[in-house]
Amino acid sequence: AHCEEVLESMVEYWMRATGLRRLALVGGVHANVKANQRIAELPGLHSVFVFPNMGDGGLALGAAFLAWPGFDSTAAPKRLETAHLGPTYSEGDIEACLREERVEFDRPANLARTAAEALGADKIVARFDGRMEYGPRALGNRSILYSAPNPDVNGWLNRQLGRTEFMPFAP
Repeated sequence: AHCEEVLESMVEYWMRATGLRRLALVGGVHANVKANQRIAELPGLHSVFVFPNMGDGGLALGAAFLAWPGFDSTAAPKRLETAHLGPTYSEGDIEACLREERVEFDRPANLARTAAEALGADKIVARFDGRMEYGPRALGNRSILYSAPNPDVNGWLNRQLGRTEFMPFAP
């Protein structure tokens, strides 16, 4: 709560000081969806953009832009069309990796139905498709899916991944 209050105060201060009403957020604290929501709801703020790599990678990219002699901070920003900027792997690459790790897999005719049935039966679905997301968020192409109504999922998944309760995810 204190972090949210501090962030709100900072944004309000800079809106008054600059008159600007559009905001781009970067830095690890902006992985906090609730804090971002509170910022976005501030009166007078017209838009908020949370950079997909809101952690250290995003800060480094921002610093690189500022250091680049060709960077024009007054130019209109270019739209980031996708956050799927990382590597991609062929079906053959994926199959070879699964076989090497001795992971059972199949290719169901109706993938969506099979995944939904597995989730409905409290099973885990791992999704690996297309290009990897840029930043710390799984946006669907690299995701572990699990039944949301199960209250034990948070502790179980954190133990499986060696994470703490402070590392958010959305089952």
